[in-house]
Amino acid sequence: MARTKQNWLKRGLSLLLAAMLMLSMSAVSAFAEGTDIASTPGTYVVPVKSLVSAAPLPPVQQAFANAFGENAEVTVDQNGDMTAKVNLQHMVINLMGEYHANVLTIEGATYLSYKTEKSSTEFGDVSAVEEIQVPDEVQFPLTNASDDGSYVLEITVDFMNAFLGGGKPYPTDVTLTLDFENAKADASELEDLVNSYRQLSEENYTPETWAAFEGVLAEAEAMIENGASMDEINAMIDRLTEARDALEYAGADYSAVEAALDKIPEDGSLYTEASWDALQEAKEAVKYGLTKEDQATVDGWAEDIESKIAELEYKDADYTNVDKAIASVPADLSQYTDESVAALNSALDAVVRDLKANDQVKVDKMASDIEAAVKALTLKDSSTGSDDDTSDKPLDKDNLEDGIYEVSIQLWHATNDQASMAAASIETTARIVVKDGAMTMYIYTKPMTFGTITASLQELKVADADGNYSEAKVEKKDASGNPTCFSFVVPHTQEYIKVKVNPHVAMMGNQDLDARVKVDYSSLKKISTDSSDPSVDVVTPADPVENPNTDGDSNVLPFMMVALISAGMMLALSIRGKRKASQGE
Repeated sequence: MARTKQNWLKRGLSLLLAAMLMLSMSAVSAFAEGTDIASTPGTYVVPVKSLVSAAPLPPVQQAFANAFGENAEVTVDQNGDMTAKVNLQHMVINLMGEYHANVLTIEGATYLSYKTEKSSTEFGDVSAVEEIQVPDEVQFPLTNASDDGSYVLEITVDFMNAFLGGGKPYPTDVTLTLDFENAKADASELEDLVNSYRQLSEENYTPETWAAFEGVLAEAEAMIENGASMDEINAMIDRLTEARDALEYAGADYSAVEAALDKIPEDGSLYTEASWDALQEAKEAVKYGLTKEDQATVDGWAEDIESKIAELEYKDADYTNVDKAIASVPADLSQYTDESVAALNSALDAVVRDLKANDQVKVDKMASDIEAAVKALTLKDSSTGSDDDTSDKPLDKDNLEDGIYEVSIQLWHATNDQASMAAASIETTARIVVKDGAMTMYIYTKPMTFGTITASLQELKVADADGNYSEAKVEKKDASGNPTCFSFVVPHTQEYIKVKVNPHVAMMGNQDLDARVKVDYSSLKKISTDSSDPSVDVVTPADPVENPNTDGDSNVLPFMMVALISAGMMLALSIRGKRKASQGE
């Protein structure tokens, strides 16, 4: 019943969100004025005034509001065309629980880097979270501004894809408004130039040219500190470059050396250790202060640096995430729809090997595309009457093929033909995973409550064919630390499996209770031909399998609790009697 309510709730919220998206698509607006302030070519740091989702639900609006961060880096080219660069932020959407969400695509965007973030996969279960590769820094064009100066962008979000798109891309619109009135010209280019020129040594240049250069350098530093317009920054870059070029060496001319040094890449981590070390040796060989008679030596250093730059070799790109994504592809794709398999094969075919480190972003996108395609795999509809292995044809319990199965079970009394006192603690649907012929059963437990007493099964022991008991493995626990899933190797395929259960109830002395697991193999059905199917979470309870033999279980729990209390009272009386007898002695 609880799962049915949850499904209805999920379906209702999904329909509500979809309806609101449709109704409000044309009603969302945001405002930005003064966009002409960025008409001068250059780069600006522009505050994000607002980012409004087309979905008017307050939790969604709140989560989306900061998805692009606080500022955008807007670049204006010579034609007046603008692009924005932002660092995408992880989102948490509060809809009766916290759900993790991430922007996956922006129409027309270039993805500059990727990162790993949490992503919610199941509505109604906030613990259903996985880690995926998502875009980090992205750049996209700012085109077709509306009358109020805002921009409507089409994006996809993993949260929307999962809960409205059924795992497929579900595009939605957001309206981005940038606060151009408070835009600041980005002086980072000027700042980088100043920092590089501060590495120059006064002793290598004539006093007159150095003094002129030093004066312009001081003006540039003041401009960085106090701020300036883009025109002023561009003009200062030109002045500072001219002052640098006008420097005259006091001895030998090192201009060719300086030009070669300026070409050295900033990020040495992209290159092989040998080629990068060779370049560093050429750089460190330079000695300043030589005279004009040593000009040939100085020119030789410049040529050596240029040569070592040309000989730099990129490292191989890291394909770890690609290989991991490929390994997650199910071995048997025949159970999935042709459309979803085609999308997966397209992502797999797009993998290009032997790329270098400078193409790492492309490699990371290959991995994320495969991960998304695996996640979007859709099982075929078993009701179509196909003759595949997941149909309702009878199954031979003693000769099961590899795959994942569901079966109806009950916790039964150890000797009497009736349900156990602890029957209510066991979900009535179990899963059996068959791999290489070995059968492993997964059963699911839940708390039992009667009055003020609440208990959960803490231990499960299973008898093998010889009657020897061994501990079942705890596969999953709830937030309180109580087991919710046990697994064990199926000892045989008979109807009853002998077990011992222990709910750790203090008044019972934490004793094991003998019981049996009754397995209704007539209800056995195959849900996947892949025993490692990533779309089936074997440690999470399945939907109930219809079982005609479960009548009368609803009153088991009260009787169990009464029995537990009675057992506790008997144990207490026994201890009390022993104490009196001891005192009488």
